Amino acid sequence: MKYSISAVSKVTGVPVDTLRAWDRRYGLRPPRDPKGRRLYSEEDVLHIQRLREAIDRGHPIGRVASMSNTELVELLSDSPQGVYQQRLIRGFVRDMIEAAVNYDPHACERTLTMATAVLAPMQLVETVLSPVLLEVGERWHREELCVAQERLVSSAVLRQLHLLLDSYSRDVSAPPIVFGALTGERHELGLLMAAVYAASRGIKCLYLGPDIPPAELARFCRHTQARAVACTFVYDEDCIAKLHTLREALPNGVRIFAGGAQL
Repeated sequence: MKYSISAVSKVTGVPVDTLRAWDRRYGLRPPRDPKGRRLYSEEDVLHIQRLREAIDRGHPIGRVASMSNTELVELLSDSPQGVYQQRLIRGFVRDMIEAAVNYDPHACERTLTMATAVLAPMQLVETVLSPVLLEVGERWHREELCVAQERLVSSAVLRQLHLLLDSYSRDVSAPPIVFGALTGERHELGLLMAAVYAASRGIKCLYLGPDIPPAELARFCRHTQARAVACTFVYDEDCIAKLHTLREALPNGVRIFAGGAQL
């Protein structure tokens, strides 16, 4: 994935004119497209963010411009996670919420793609996706955002999580964990985020989505020789009875993992 100079400026907080000056003076030159426009990679974005953090700490640009990413990380290592990374994360959260406010699905997708590229799966879930979804949900409840604006964000997150899950699980051949929400449960983002994290740890994950009858979920587990099934319950008050039904239908030895606000 490549990013324009304006997108990089928005994410890192470094003005476009400054990026151009760094290009001319210090050789920080990304490749260009046939029309001469600068195209930055994810690694370029991280490098620029680290340069900005070093400058904010008092290091002159002339000294740090020639440093490698490894050298910059060492320079900034007095912060456990790096202030530059925290600023980057806050920028992702801010930009996704602004995209919802501005009815801008392209900005939401662009920010989410960049966050996915530079953050580990668990960090992506904990520091970007969960805060964004919580904030958007709260604004929707306060009627500060409409349904369309909320769906703009949640749909983008769903698409990105499905792509991640597919990339992690494609070549894993071990017995799977099946992820599915039982009949009546349509809230799936938390379940999908859990599946992505498990898949990133080398676990074969099969995701079926929301609103699945217990008997059909059990039948699928039997045919795929699943070692476990994972369910979520957000608002379902009948969740215990449904879990009992699922347990009775599953083959012996298949474990159940259940979570969500209702439990």
